[in-house]
Amino acid sequence: MLPEAIEAEGANWERWHLHRAANLYHVENKLALPPGEFLRYKVAWVALCVLYNKEKLLEVGGFSFWEDLPRYHKGEDVLVQNLLRHRYGGCGIVPSGTYYSQVQTTTFSPQATVDADAFDDLSPELVERYAP
Repeated sequence: MLPEAIEAEGANWERWHLHRAANLYHVENKLALPPGEFLRYKVAWVALCVLYNKEKLLEVGGFSFWEDLPRYHKGEDVLVQNLLRHRYGGCGIVPSGTYYSQVQTTTFSPQATVDADAFDDLSPELVERYAP
């Protein structure tokens, strides 16, 4: 897939819903692709089931911003995927054989809050640096 900039809350951002619960599983069943065939599709954010090209991941800074985040944060995976998609493109494949389990990955404070959203807070700066 071609490089693509997706803004949070923009129309293309809505693609993230495909990766909630068993949505992708239901799409796979509906498509009923013949064995050995697959379909690529555009993504906004893929929760948990991600395979990164290490070289490309490092070229966009990887997770080097991690130390800049406060203890209670979220969105680091969304940020990295955005940088990669912005610079190189990205896609999902059907059938994937993996599905989002709806397991909470955000580490909340004792007050059930987060102090930062990596995607919202760091995206502009890191896109300018790594994926212009």
